[in-house]
Amino acid sequence: MNLHEAVVEIKKALPELHEAMNENGSLYYNSMGAFARFTQDQIDSRELKKLKLCFSLARDFLMNGDENLKNAMHVSYLEHLNFEDSKRNHRSYAFDLMLPPLRQAYRNIMDYLK
Repeated sequence: MNLHEAVVEIKKALPELHEAMNENGSLYYNSMGAFARFTQDQIDSRELKKLKLCFSLARDFLMNGDENLKNAMHVSYLEHLNFEDSKRNHRSYAFDLMLPPLRQAYRNIMDYLK
């Protein structure tokens, strides 16, 4: 699967992202950033059904993507997710909802950034 195919899948599964994805045109890394922001919104608002769908899509992209898609998932998606609790937001619960390959990829990119 490539970046274009992933964007098509996101738009199919999450119609509310259709407009944001279209704004980015062929700037697929920006589209993955929009997907990350949407996922973060689901974490912050505790929308578990949509959050699980986001994590499922992300896992599929990591497992079945070409090198460009895998790279985009690391630098434009995983790198921007925040699982740290704050006074306003309890987020750490969401880390446990990630499927193992996605959780490991997140750990890898965070270790790399340290």
